[in-house]
Amino acid sequence: MHRILCYEPGYICLKAAALTYVASSLFSLVNMWRWIRLIRR
Repeated sequence: MHRILCYEPGYICLKAAALTYVASSLFSLVNMWRWIRLIRR
């Protein structure tokens, strides 16, 4: 996972960590959907 260095208050750091987590999960979902479409052809 990504390790984020934060010099801001904690809630901004948590928000950045949540954003990176959501982005990585979305990317993996899109990647999986692409593989499924390739296999089903």
